[in-house]
Amino acid sequence: MPRGGFDDMTWILDHWLVLLMLAGYTGLMVYHALAGKRQTKGVTDYYIGGRSMGGIALGISFFATGRQPFQIVLNRPRSSLFVPIK
Repeated sequence: MPRGGFDDMTWILDHWLVLLMLAGYTGLMVYHALAGKRQTKGVTDYYIGGRSMGGIALGISFFATGRQPFQIVLNRPRSSLFVPIK
């Protein structure tokens, strides 16, 4: 049988760095999920962010919601509402 399949340890030994990075990333995501769960007091707090976001964050959020990503990158307005003032 050829070596390098999933049946022996060679695959794990060949890809140990990728597996370590995957485990670290997964651990970081679990940590952030648990921290967010502790800080969120309910469903409404989750959806409105605890009413603690600043004006700049809200402005960027509203701007990004109204435009598609490629329009933001290319700066091409979708409607006359987003035409830049010159």
